[in-house]
Amino acid sequence: MVADLLVTNAEIWSFDEEQGIVEALAVRDGRIVAVGRAAERIKAKRVIDLDGRLVFPGIVDAHMHPMSLSLMSEWLDLRDVASIEELKERLRLWAEGRGGWIVGRGWDQESMVERRCPTRWDLDEVVPDRPVFLLRVCGHLAVLNTKAMEMTGLLGSGRPDVVVEDGRPTGLIIEDAVYEVYGMLPKPSIVKGTGLMISTLRRLARMGIRGICSMGAKEYELKVYKHIAKKGDVPIRVSVYLDQEFLSHMDGNALKGLPPKVDVAGVKLFADGSLGGRTAALSAPYSDAPNLNGRLLLDSKTVSRLVNRVESLGLRAAIHAIGDRAVYEVLKGLRRARMRNHRIEHASLINEEILEMFSELKPMIAVQPGFIVSDEWAVKRVGEGRARYLYAYKTMEKAGALIAFSSDAPVETPNPTFHLYAAVTRGRDVGVELSRHTGGEEMNFVEAMRRYTVYSSLIAGFQPSIIRPGYEASFVVFDARSVKEAGRNLKNLNIYMGVVNGQIN
Repeated sequence: MVADLLVTNAEIWSFDEEQGIVEALAVRDGRIVAVGRAAERIKAKRVIDLDGRLVFPGIVDAHMHPMSLSLMSEWLDLRDVASIEELKERLRLWAEGRGGWIVGRGWDQESMVERRCPTRWDLDEVVPDRPVFLLRVCGHLAVLNTKAMEMTGLLGSGRPDVVVEDGRPTGLIIEDAVYEVYGMLPKPSIVKGTGLMISTLRRLARMGIRGICSMGAKEYELKVYKHIAKKGDVPIRVSVYLDQEFLSHMDGNALKGLPPKVDVAGVKLFADGSLGGRTAALSAPYSDAPNLNGRLLLDSKTVSRLVNRVESLGLRAAIHAIGDRAVYEVLKGLRRARMRNHRIEHASLINEEILEMFSELKPMIAVQPGFIVSDEWAVKRVGEGRARYLYAYKTMEKAGALIAFSSDAPVETPNPTFHLYAAVTRGRDVGVELSRHTGGEEMNFVEAMRRYTVYSSLIAGFQPSIIRPGYEASFVVFDARSVKEAGRNLKNLNIYMGVVNGQIN
């Protein structure tokens, strides 16, 4: 036999109990055909000497939004604005020469010197004549200018999801209003959207990401996949979780005609909002806003009813629950629905009662380690007493939960090295306040990679991310010569190569 590819002189963590750590692997027709000494005896069309570099199975990002990530290239990027004035200046420059809607994403009031959200009056100062929609980094809060508020009918609507101060709408909207306005925004043509999506999926493949779970996919995203199918396939595997709106008008034809590597696995449900926007449902008030508890969008009875509906369609539920009250209600609802194979997304804040339920229900939870570092304000939101229950992944695992890693891109970067850094250091090296309250939650590099490969492939429903003969030839090569070196240099760790289905990216 002649292999297509032989990788030698590497430190390969197979995550296969029989193989352990090996130095070589051989690939043919997109599959691993041999590992270790057996691989070294095989002739190959191409041989790559990795000079001792570190290899792990292909990464699976268990929760992200590839269509939104793709569209970000068409939007104003506000992820690093440091002040309202800087936001306004960027908006002014971006709007020059552009007609129609002005769309941006990424601002975070906690990262701006004013420590407040922008308002419609701020936006009106620079763009008064065209509609503006600027989404907060979390995706659960947005600010519109007056023109956009008028065009969408929100200015005098009196809706609870339109923020009002002193009797006047501020331009800030939350949750349902955000999703409604997002649906009104003009989208690129399907042809252009297809190009953007393919570019994004190729970029993920170069990072060693073999597959993703696309959360809350809408009709436009499905049309993009179908257009891709006319020309071939996608470069990585995509497991789609539809937006909740599909439950009211599920059309079997909408799920046909997808590429071979794209399948519809489930439906995304929302039990609450975000900590950053103070819309995550907490069991006690926010420490920095004692008049707020967040918004519970689904109680346990509704969770049970919706999960049964999802199940009747042959699909799985993936339920967004960030605050401890929302997590508790979701667990009660899943218990009522007999749990089965459904998922919880985030579970950012938990409590002792929730941990007891974990031991009973053994839930699968997709988490985002990057939040540990990015959410510098998190301790302020919940107070020091509850902080030890924030992003407490090891505690959750000890109680019985299966923890899978993901990025939630474009909320965070899709680059796995950032999330590995956050899981291993928890920001202790840069003085992240949360690290003082959650000692013992740190993971070593191998533990973190297992949750980004074996566990995330399990929650995604993919073939396990392990390196074993007969399995998909997908793996990531880090530019480090040992796990110790990788762990020491996480901030500067680079991905040397991504191989997906035997293709070098």
